[in-house]
Amino acid sequence: IHYQPLVDLHSRDTITLEALVRWNHPEKGLLSPDHFIDLAEESELINQIGAWILRTACKQVKYWQDHFGYSGAINVNVSSRQIAFGDFRAVLADALENSGLSPGFLTLELRESLMLESKRDVVNKLRGLKTEGVRIAIDDFGTGTSSLSNLSQYPIDLLKIDGSFVHHVVSDHSKQSLVEAIIRMGQSLKIKVVAEGLETPEDLAFLSALGCDSGQGFYFSKPLSVKEYETVLKGGGEGSG
Repeated sequence: IHYQPLVDLHSRDTITLEALVRWNHPEKGLLSPDHFIDLAEESELINQIGAWILRTACKQVKYWQDHFGYSGAINVNVSSRQIAFGDFRAVLADALENSGLSPGFLTLELRESLMLESKRDVVNKLRGLKTEGVRIAIDDFGTGTSSLSNLSQYPIDLLKIDGSFVHHVVSDHSKQSLVEAIIRMGQSLKIKVVAEGLETPEDLAFLSALGCDSGQGFYFSKPLSVKEYETVLKGGGEGSG
C-alpha cells in the first residue's frame, strides 16, 4: 500500500492520507489498481483484497499516530461489491478493533456509481456504516449520472471532485463551471470538498479562491511507500506540506 496526502488548501497541512494499493508484479513491476482491480471485482477477490487493505491501512496509521506523532486520518477505498456482498460491517469493526484506530480517523471512499443502485438500499447501508463512527466520501464525483439534487439524501461527509475536471481547470470554462457548482453545492450541504488531481499552482489558486476545502495530487505529493512517508514524518521530504 502507498499513501498519498490530502492537504488543506488554507493551512497547507496534511489532514489525511489515502491508502492506494499496488501490485508488485514479478515481471511488470509496480502496478496501479487500474491494471487489476476490475479483474479482482469480477473474480470476487475484491472482498479479500479490500479487507486486507482496510486492516493494513488502519494498523499503519495507528502506528504512525503512536510512534511518529501523525495527527491525521486515513481514507480507504471500498468497492460496491464489498458493500453488496458479505458482512462488510463486521470486516470494518474487526479492522478498527484489531488496529485500535478510533473510527473518527477513518473515511471510507465509495465510487459515485454506488449511488446509481437502489437508493433506499444504498442509503440504509451507508447509514449502517456511519453508526460505526466512520466518515463517508464519494470518490471520482462528476463522472457518473447521479443528481446533485439527490445528494442531500445520502449520509455523506466528503465529495472528491474527479481529477479529470481539476486538471488544467483554469484553461477550460466548462470544467470551471462544473467544479464551481460542486463546491457551491458542497458548501450549501455542509459537505467538505476535495479536488483530486491537483498538479499546478494555477489550478490550486483557482480552487482556493472558490473555497475548495482540500486537494490531492502531484502538486503536493505522489503516492508514497511506508518508508518514504516515514521520512516525511521524521521531518522533511515530499509530502511534508
